[in-house]
Amino acid sequence: PRPSDWDDMIQQPGPLTVKEDAVEPAEDLRAFVEAKAEPPIYIGWGSMVCRSATFMTELACRAIWLANARGVVLGGWAKLSVDALDRSKADFANLKAYVDANVFFVPPAAACPHEWLFRRCKLTVHHGGAGTMVAAVRAGRPTIITPVAFDQHVHARWVSRIGCGRGTSALGRVTPKELLGAIKKCNSTEMVETAKRIGELVRSENGVESSVKMIGSYL
Repeated sequence: PRPSDWDDMIQQPGPLTVKEDAVEPAEDLRAFVEAKAEPPIYIGWGSMVCRSATFMTELACRAIWLANARGVVLGGWAKLSVDALDRSKADFANLKAYVDANVFFVPPAAACPHEWLFRRCKLTVHHGGAGTMVAAVRAGRPTIITPVAFDQHVHARWVSRIGCGRGTSALGRVTPKELLGAIKKCNSTEMVETAKRIGELVRSENGVESSVKMIGSYL
């Protein structure tokens, strides 16, 4: 909803997005995503760095493991990778074996276009930055926001209120168990259908066209 304290000078054109085929995904990423019938879970925090690469990698991989799912994990600025798993944990060998067989890490330099990837995933987990949130909602899949700072906390509340996803505790406090609980809720038929409906609604907005018209009108 439009905030009540916004005057007429503030306009809402809709999201500015690129076409799905504007960027080709890395071939190994495409092969992993399309290798099996079961869509993966996407987990990525982009430019966010929270506590350590080990903390973030452990959170992502253990949640995927607990969910018995396949996963795509974005390396991002924190440089998440299988090498960042905590070798001191008693179950390290079992976790690593599962990750090696079921998790694809997207290296920082690889092409990972959200418009292509997100609609091919079962659900998405991310920090809730504006661009990532829009891409996740447009995909028509349930989305989980683990906020770090800024407007991300607002976006986490939005997706929960709208019913197309869940907001969790701040990223630094999220546990694999909490993330698993959010994943289970996102697998409900009701949330899957709501996410699909909201995705269709947001995709119907043409932010580029609306922005051009608004700028032309203003000039």
